[in-house]
Amino acid sequence: MTSGKLYLIGTADTKSEELDYLRTLAAQAGAEVQLVDVGTRPSTIAVDIASREVAAFHPGGAGAIFGTEDRGVAVSAMAEAFARFIASRNDIGGILGIGGGGGTSIITAGMREVSVGLPKLMVSTLASGDVGAFVGASDIAMMYSVTDMAGLNRISRTVLRNAANAIAAMVRGARSVRSRISVIDGQDVERRVWVCTIRLQQSQSLCFGCEKTEKLLAFAALCKHTNGTSRSNGARQM
Repeated sequence: MTSGKLYLIGTADTKSEELDYLRTLAAQAGAEVQLVDVGTRPSTIAVDIASREVAAFHPGGAGAIFGTEDRGVAVSAMAEAFARFIASRNDIGGILGIGGGGGTSIITAGMREVSVGLPKLMVSTLASGDVGAFVGASDIAMMYSVTDMAGLNRISRTVLRNAANAIAAMVRGARSVRSRISVIDGQDVERRVWVCTIRLQQSQSLCFGCEKTEKLLAFAALCKHTNGTSRSNGARQM
């Protein structure tokens, strides 16, 4: 891939074997892989970005994560730190995450911060249930791991291989689409989105849903409402 890195995310203290396997497969599929550790304990494999570097993005610093013995508190704090970390990056071509309950919570918090259209795939032990809280108003693709992720086996190897090949293809496809639609006849294309048809109060510029969608899409939302009014916060280029 010549544009944008594939960010491979997981807890390298408990999912090291799976992460190393995915890194190899994704690289073989053509991805430039950036392995990011979001674990709350020391990594057991080499990573590109250590968990302490991610944790430093928490408003309270890395101590908010590594200075507590409460796993629930540490996971919640790491989720906030990871969301801020991801929002700071400008070289992401796609995101692939793996995790159980804690890892899914951490990783999807960051995935929800990036724009719609940027490929994001979460392989999770929770994906066969209600994943609304993890996906939110985003386009995260959830893949069920089928087995627990506690080492590689015949089933997990198959699932992870499919995940690596899928995200690599998604990143290639997304880059191709962006290159086709962002410029037409040498001109930058301004894009707007018609996002809802609810009644808009005259005092509002955008309804709550449109404001949320505009943030996620990273370009201008244009409300078209049942009272015949249209409101916009002004076009922004991708």
